[in-house]
Amino acid sequence: MPAQNFELVEKMVEVANRENIEITKAGPLNEGRKIFLQMRLPDAKVGNDTLSRYITGLNSHDKSTGLSVGVGNTVASCTNKFYQFNKKNQIRMRHTASLEENLQHLPQLIKTVMKSELELIETFKRLADTRVSMNFVNDVMVKFTGVDTSLSPTQAEKKYSTKKLNIAQNLAESINEEMKGKGQTLWGLWNGITHYTNHKKSVPRRHNARIEALMCGTHNDMNNQALAMCVKKIPAKTVHSFTFN
Repeated sequence: MPAQNFELVEKMVEVANRENIEITKAGPLNEGRKIFLQMRLPDAKVGNDTLSRYITGLNSHDKSTGLSVGVGNTVASCTNKFYQFNKKNQIRMRHTASLEENLQHLPQLIKTVMKSELELIETFKRLADTRVSMNFVNDVMVKFTGVDTSLSPTQAEKKYSTKKLNIAQNLAESINEEMKGKGQTLWGLWNGITHYTNHKKSVPRRHNARIEALMCGTHNDMNNQALAMCVKKIPAKTVHSFTFN
């Protein structure tokens, strides 16, 4: 039988107390098929932004996925949330093992993720220090919308559907808004992507649907793919080693 949600919550709280980490939020996803817990870390500064930092635990009640521990943060200026779960930071619940046996490595796993989270913050700082060309902004737009924004409005209307153009317009508005506040940098560009996934990209009509999409859905995929693209543009001498999904 799969572990009950309340058992997993109890164990996560146990570990959090042992590691002196405060659990600040928990809830169901996809009508209870998954649950998440967030443990708060001290805030960090990236450029002029303040980031709320979290270690996030994610588990499925039906064993469709393993118990994963990843990073999560929120940029205060725009309330953009970002989550990253590395596949190696995942525990597969074994039928023959007790819950205690399955979770015995959780404290070390949390420590490993905390180290990765510090590396991610350093990567964010490098994004904030790196200016971005409008050609690269267009490359990102093409990647995620299929629309070449270098075309004239007349050319674009002839080439693309109204639906595609509307998606591209929404994403472009998010990027412009974030780059206006954060500068013409990789940090501003990437926050434009996360602004779109946090506030505009559609989600199913159910409780916590956006959090679910940002943690383990297509919104999460888009955020992480965009981050990987931006990291590749950081000058080689300043790139910090980090593994993406």
